[in-house]
Amino acid sequence: MSRLLNKNFLRFEKKIHPAAQIVDFYKMIFQGRFGAAHFIFDPQQTKKFLEQELENAETFEDHYFQQISEDFFRVNLRLIKEKIIASDNLLQAFMNSTKPIPKIDAWITDWKEISQSLLIEFGWIKKDLLDFNETLSEDNYIFHHSQIYHATYHPHYRLISEKELIKILKI
Repeated sequence: MSRLLNKNFLRFEKKIHPAAQIVDFYKMIFQGRFGAAHFIFDPQQTKKFLEQELENAETFEDHYFQQISEDFFRVNLRLIKEKIIASDNLLQAFMNSTKPIPKIDAWITDWKEISQSLLIEFGWIKKDLLDFNETLSEDNYIFHHSQIYHATYHPHYRLISEKELIKILKI
């Protein structure tokens, strides 16, 4: 593995989201490594997505923050709804919280190695993991949360680096 993986973040994910599927763990590990680089193409469009999600979101998770790696947190949009953090501040922190995505084939190789080490501990079915890994390619490496994850947990968050999170909490 090109980078040591802290399994405690994954164990916590399993504890608070026991219905999480392989794709949800994949997404968390990807986000924990690269932040939101895959999501930000155009700042105006990014702002529009945030506004639409806030307008349509009715249910939020209880926690405000979830640390998903040494570098990144999922920050619940409930903080904006409750006027704890200004929308523009969170948006700027989100856009500042990106890391370049390396060569995708290197990431896929890392993921396959990581996923094998999690297979038994997380009770995944080997065929399900193999099927998921077969879908990965240079053109297909970004995934949404599973339907069960969406239906059960209503995830509405943005990825924020620890450095950016500290800044917006001081404002």
